[in-house]
Amino acid sequence: MQKRKSTLLIVNMSFLVLIGTFIFSSCADKDEPSPVPPTPEDTPYILKSSETVEFKEVLNENDIQDITETETAYFGERIQWACPHELHFDSDSLSIVKANNIVEKYKIKWQDKKLYLYQQPIDKWEYCGEKDKNGKIILNIGFYIIKNKSDQCTFMAIGQEYNLTSYSELMNQDPLSIIWLKRRYTFEQI
Repeated sequence: MQKRKSTLLIVNMSFLVLIGTFIFSSCADKDEPSPVPPTPEDTPYILKSSETVEFKEVLNENDIQDITETETAYFGERIQWACPHELHFDSDSLSIVKANNIVEKYKIKWQDKKLYLYQQPIDKWEYCGEKDKNGKIILNIGFYIIKNKSDQCTFMAIGQEYNLTSYSELMNQDPLSIIWLKRRYTFEQI
């Protein structure tokens, strides 16, 4: 009986040592795997600068005048709200982050260094911007106010598009006048 108690004591002690070892080893600092450095595609592009390229009133093809008033006199906060702050690329898609974390998502393709967005409603690829020789991405946004006149009233449309590079693209609507603002946004990877 004495031998049986002694064997039981050794088994219990071995069990306690095993449990203690397990508890202490699970609490010990483990080597955490080092974070994988982001690939260039994972790293967002951040807005570094923006500038006005053109600001004009177009009355017809022969009557084009530079505007000296502020852009906000015509477009209000639209310029601020439309301003892209970050670009996130993921293989064939682009997420454009704007003010208040509004995100626009597009299917994209690159041709040489030119960036094209796929416009699903019209089933068309449209030029959006390009990558310069230093790896910066340049986006253009064309802002416009179009006034048309019919026999009974005057219509006005206001908007902005990435693919507009010239007011001449709006002239096919036979407008009464166009207020045209072209802005360039430059992005760099952080």
